[in-house]
Amino acid sequence: MNKIIKIIIAAGLSISILVPTANVSANSIEEYEKEIKKIEKEKNKLNNQRNEVNNNKKSVNNEKGKNKAEQMSVEEQMQVITEEVNETEKKLSKKNKEIKQTDKEIKELEAEIKQLNKEIKELKIRIKEREDMLTKRLKSIQEAGGEVQYLEVILGAKSFSDLISRSTAVNTVMDSDKVIMEEHAKDKKALETKENQVQENKKSLEKKRKNQVKEKEKLADLKKELTTQKKKQAKIKAELEKKYEDLVFAELTLEEEEALIAGEASALEQAKQVAKNEKNRLETAERKRIAEEKIAKKKAEREAAQRQIAKQEAKENQVEKQKTSSQVVNKKSKSTKEIKKNTKNSSKSVTTVSTEPETKPKPTQKSSGGGSFIRPASGSVSSEFSPNRVHPLTGKVTAHKGIDVRASTGTPVYAAASGVISSAGYNNGGYGNRVMITHHIDGKTYTTLYAHLNSISVKSGQVSRGQRIGTVGSTGDSSGPHLHFEIHSGGFGNPVNPRNHISF
Repeated sequence: MNKIIKIIIAAGLSISILVPTANVSANSIEEYEKEIKKIEKEKNKLNNQRNEVNNNKKSVNNEKGKNKAEQMSVEEQMQVITEEVNETEKKLSKKNKEIKQTDKEIKELEAEIKQLNKEIKELKIRIKEREDMLTKRLKSIQEAGGEVQYLEVILGAKSFSDLISRSTAVNTVMDSDKVIMEEHAKDKKALETKENQVQENKKSLEKKRKNQVKEKEKLADLKKELTTQKKKQAKIKAELEKKYEDLVFAELTLEEEEALIAGEASALEQAKQVAKNEKNRLETAERKRIAEEKIAKKKAEREAAQRQIAKQEAKENQVEKQKTSSQVVNKKSKSTKEIKKNTKNSSKSVTTVSTEPETKPKPTQKSSGGGSFIRPASGSVSSEFSPNRVHPLTGKVTAHKGIDVRASTGTPVYAAASGVISSAGYNNGGYGNRVMITHHIDGKTYTTLYAHLNSISVKSGQVSRGQRIGTVGSTGDSSGPHLHFEIHSGGFGNPVNPRNHISF
């Protein structure tokens, strides 16, 4: 029983002496866990962005399909209108020929009328001459008493043959007068008929021409209307084609954004893996430290227990000796002093064991994706970050989302911080040869952009701060060799002034 009590007392002493101290590694592990949670949150945010981009891509594809259908519909309408225009032009051409023929007929009729008027004039002269001759003859007959003159001519014959001659002459004169009268009446009737016919023909041709002109005007109006419709359809088609180009550009932009999101997600995953590895390393070191502390604690407990037992046994032996000694009082006093002295020494011995220095892991720097940013290229700043800069090529006010560093072609360009390549290649949006890097610094995501490069030295994967990624050039919409450098905070699409992070 005494031995068990000794062990319990020794254990109690060792536990009270070995109080655990603050653990720096545990704090670092907690920080890594927080960082991992932040990264997970960023990844969820990127997943939401990716879903939004996918939805936008589907919407753009649907719009492209509708646009193509509208273009086909407009083309069909234009085809119908074109056919109508062609048919109208044919009718116009035919009508012009008809009008030309009518004009020709009218011209011929006018020539005929002119000739007829000449003939009528001559006929009127003949008729007047006949009328004058007949008037004179009738006047002469009237003055001579009618047909008496003819009888006188016949009765004044001196012989039968003279009578026959006279009768024949009278008959001839009378027949001649009759013919003249008949011809006169006939000429007058022919003249009247011909005048009427010519006038009717002229009226008919003029009416016909008038109708033809009206039809031509209608056809011209129809052609004008169809041409206007065709122009409107052409304008609609051009607008649809422009809209389709915008949709294609939007689709490319969305695909590029999707690639950037994938790059950022990859960078976050790598940062998460680094944090996990650091956390695992610290946890392993912590477990090792705890195990070593446990071993040291048990060893200290055993040594303390052994010392306590030895102390107790020494005390008991001393008591036994005091009982057999003749100088009980003196020996007892002396024994008490020695026990106190031994207890004090034992306490010092135990304290020394429990306070031996611990083996601690070296503090590990938190993963930060390369720390702060560095200047990406040497040279002077030629254009600052500005939301209202006048573009040197277009002359329009366009936001300048970065800083331009003037340098000669071929000047090395370096990664401003460690990260993952999210895009490397030619960009049709004006950047030319461009590299984009995603960084995870102090739990926050950044994207850096390096544009107008003459050459690109990287394709994908991780890059270190200060690693060469290309050379200065003048590709894309550039007025001369320089590096266009951007920093986007919280992922691409949120440009900030690079001077906030780098001293140029």
